[in-house]
Amino acid sequence: MSLNSNSVTMNETLSQVLSEPDVQSALVTALQKLPAAMETLTELENLSLFAKNVLTDKESLQSVVSGLQSDLPQLNFDKESLDALFALVNKLPKFVELLTAVEPMIEFVRAVLDDRTSLENLVHGAQSVVHPVTATIQSGTELLQAAKQRAGADRSPVNVFSLMKLLRDPNVQYGVHFVQAVLGILQEHQEKATRSDG
Repeated sequence: MSLNSNSVTMNETLSQVLSEPDVQSALVTALQKLPAAMETLTELENLSLFAKNVLTDKESLQSVVSGLQSDLPQLNFDKESLDALFALVNKLPKFVELLTAVEPMIEFVRAVLDDRTSLENLVHGAQSVVHPVTATIQSGTELLQAAKQRAGADRSPVNVFSLMKLLRDPNVQYGVHFVQAVLGILQEHQEKATRSDG
């Protein structure tokens, strides 16, 4: 086959390809995007020239490196640091798992903090839970202080009759029974411990 016949065959193939609507549409799109592509190519060329000039200019390269060193903290990579880095990398899946589990809670807390109504409801709810406890503690403290003042002011002598009268009080009887029960349980535990040791 001669050179002329090859050229004719290629022209026919090219004409056939160019006659297809998909190829024509793609060529139109490519031509429309050509100015933006040329602009990007020019920017890349300028950047490449700048990088080439900086790399060939030792003073510019030295100033860039010294600027990076002054901006970044001093890093000392020794074996201990590398071991810690590898251990940290090995634990990253667990950290990610924990963070994934905690993330909804963080989002909830953030949403509550951002929502004034929810925050007020939360504070009010906490106050309703805490108030009975603080009231009980305050009541117990007041009771102890009142008992302490009364005991300090009472100078009457304690005799057998006053002790017998005191023992008849239901609260004292309950307290005595409670102490007897505690002592009995302690003795049982001590006997079990002695048997298991022996």
